[in-house]
Amino acid sequence: MKKYIFIVQDSHLKLGLFEDLKQVENVEICKISEREINNPALRLLKRIHCSWTINKHLKLPFRRLWYNKVKINIEEDCENFIVVVDIGLKALSTKMLKNIFSMSNVNSTLMFINSYDAASIGMLEIKDKVHKIHWDKIMTFDPHDAKKYGWMYMGTCYYSMHSKNEIQSKYPSTTASEAYFIGGIKGNRERLILEVFEWLKSNGVNVCFNLMVSGKKRFETKKFEGVINYYGGRDWIPYEQVLASVLNTNVIIEVLQENQEGPSLRYYEAVCYNKKLLSNNRNLSDLPFYDPRYMKYFDKYEDIDIEWVKSREKINYSYDGSFSPSNLIKLL
Repeated sequence: MKKYIFIVQDSHLKLGLFEDLKQVENVEICKISEREINNPALRLLKRIHCSWTINKHLKLPFRRLWYNKVKINIEEDCENFIVVVDIGLKALSTKMLKNIFSMSNVNSTLMFINSYDAASIGMLEIKDKVHKIHWDKIMTFDPHDAKKYGWMYMGTCYYSMHSKNEIQSKYPSTTASEAYFIGGIKGNRERLILEVFEWLKSNGVNVCFNLMVSGKKRFETKKFEGVINYYGGRDWIPYEQVLASVLNTNVIIEVLQENQEGPSLRYYEAVCYNKKLLSNNRNLSDLPFYDPRYMKYFDKYEDIDIEWVKSREKINYSYDGSFSPSNLIKLL
């Protein structure tokens, strides 16, 4: 008998990425979440203790104490496959993982659904831990990382499709657009995002752009504020609301972080919900369901064909469910 334990960050669960796994036999999902802090003084202490500005120069110990304790239930009479999903690693004790992974009936996997060399803070925070632990397997969604580090390429099986009817009934009055973007200002992509916005807007495209800002960026002047929706981490936009905007747009825009070569969620959304995709992913044509009629690559904002963005076609990628994380079980 086999048991599969996925240890997943709360933010990934809010996106519903692993929802399909709840229907798979012998799968247990352990959520990593931050502790609820109501005391203002403790909240300030936490911000200082966990500040990346400080920790990139001097790594402060015991930051994982700000997370709720994760209980991993190992069953003695079966083979246990434990999968830690990338940034969830920052909340786990290296000593605890080493003890668990030393058991003869435990198989350990580290799974990356973020690019290892991307400049996002979450990935920078876990890099010092990755190589302190012996993993039976390291899997990645990024083909470049797989080649560079000799890890297993897992393909595109980590996205659970949501119900269109449920999304539309929950957010019936979502504003329509011709081009839609949502994402954080991270990974050295802010300039390109704003250039794309300005190019589309100046050419009469009805755009809807949402940019999440964090850290010191919150206090900086925001170009196009009032036209672009800038929001902070505490103002998290529910993922079903994002999908409502996806269903009401003509073109989804994907701008990857620097050094990322695997697709973002925007690619999965385009395929699952039959939308055009405008992407700076140079590996776009290698991805499953790629269709040059409905997916366009751009390197610079000037590459974007305005008429293509505005034109409407009936799109059908014939999605077959192959993105579902239930396919991960075969790889494990």
